[in-house]
Order: sequence, then structure tokens, then C-alpha cells
Amino acid sequence: MKLKMAGENEARYSQPPVIDSNRPLALFDLDKTLRPNDLMNHTNFSLIKTLLRKGSGIRTLLKHLFAFSGHNMAERLHHAAANLLEGRHVEEMNELHQSFIQHIHKHEKLWFRGTVELLRHLTQRDIQILIVTGSPQEQTDLCIATLKTELDTSNITVCGSRYAVENERYTGEVEHLNATAAGKKRILDAHIPQETPVIGCAGNDIADLPLFQRVPPHGTRIAVRGRTRLRKRLQQEGYSFVYSPEDLEHAPHSAVLEVSTQLEHTLHPLLWRAE
Repeated sequence: MKLKMAGENEARYSQPPVIDSNRPLALFDLDKTLRPNDLMNHTNFSLIKTLLRKGSGIRTLLKHLFAFSGHNMAERLHHAAANLLEGRHVEEMNELHQSFIQHIHKHEKLWFRGTVELLRHLTQRDIQILIVTGSPQEQTDLCIATLKTELDTSNITVCGSRYAVENERYTGEVEHLNATAAGKKRILDAHIPQETPVIGCAGNDIADLPLFQRVPPHGTRIAVRGRTRLRKRLQQEGYSFVYSPEDLEHAPHSAVLEVSTQLEHTLHPLLWRAE
């Protein structure tokens, strides 16, 4: 079935979403939830260089690498990996570079698979899903095209925060970065009716917004790769945690589905076994 777009063509994701206030709604953040995590922040970059200088094998390197979480652009992965290996012999560099890329891609596929299964679980229960994206249109198109091959997307709407919805166009990278979080907040505050039964929020940016507090007592918060700060705050406020989509069926009030814990236990063993 056709995916519902919030806008078409040049401003494909720039129109405000149309939300049915009588149906349950779950929110997803495209950057944190559906796009691969390239793990290439500054700390990881330094760590990888140190490990490689010590002659660590690719398995050891990746075990250390996946112990961290970074959210920089995945497109930098190839360039970053090449830079890491600068100074080694050409043959060794090429071999390690290819192995590095292959393992990262394997990890990305597994992570994406876990998210797809969560989306499938929600859509099968006739829950409308709003994906808020801060990514460029081409990257969003690619992600959505992949989703359409995996599940029924008739209950999924996509909206781009980089346009801040209300006809505000941001130009320049700095303005875009500053506008993304503000755009998401504007989308959620302005275009989700107060009476909408919000059952879940996924992604750090969305989970930190005031709308997270709007989820009713019988609802479920979904903290995808949630920060420790957010987790501690929720625990202090009395939220409980479940660790798989199936557990949502029997979850207590004010439960949080911690997807990061689920993936750590189910996907990492698959990754290492595949090696």
C-alpha cells in the first residue's frame, strides 16, 4: 500500500502531518531509530586510531567500537575508516578497510532489522506512526523505500523537521543543525491534537520533548538507544521497563520499551557468531 507522505516532490516532507486524533499514535525519529549509527564521533575516532596503532585485529576493534554510540552522518563512514588506516602498508590498509566496512554494514543491517520488527509489531495493531526526519530528502527517500519492501506502510506518515513545517526554510548546515530539534518540537506541539492517544515515543530527541510527558498513564514510552540520563530520570519518575515488543502486550502502566537493551542481547551475539 502507498506510504502517506506529508508533502510531495521538492518539499516532499515539508508539509504538516495529518493525524487522526481518534487513533493511537507512536512517534519515531528517523535519525536515531531508522538510520544506521556510524559510531564515528570524536571519541570513537581517537579510540579506533589507538587500537589500530597497537595492531589490534578487526574483531577486537569492533568489540570496542560497538561499546560506544555516536550519531554522526553515516556517509562519513568510508572516509573516516580510510583516514584511520592512514600510514599502514597499502595492502594491509585495503584489507582492514574492507573488513571494517563489511562488519559495519552487517551491524547496520541487524540494527535496522530490529527496528523494522518493532514497526511491524505496531502497524499490525492499527497504530498510526509518525516518523519525524531531520535528514536530507534523498536519504529519507532511501530509508522509506527500504521500509516499503519490509512492511505495510499504510499507517506510516513521514514529516521533515528540517523545514520546521510552517513554511520556514533553513539554509546552511549550521542553521539546519540548530533547526532540527526545534522543528521537531514545533511539529509535535502544533500538529498533534491534545486528544490524540499517544502511546509511544521513540528516539532520544523525541523522548526528550515535552510530548513525551503527554503519553497517558496507560501508554508506553519507547526509548531507542536512550541516553543514561533519560533512563535515570524515567526510573525516578516511576516508569518501569520492558525489553521486547512482545512484552508490550503485558506491560504495566507507564512502561518504557528499552530497545537498546533488547538489541544488545539479541543482535550482538549474532554479529560475533557471524564472524
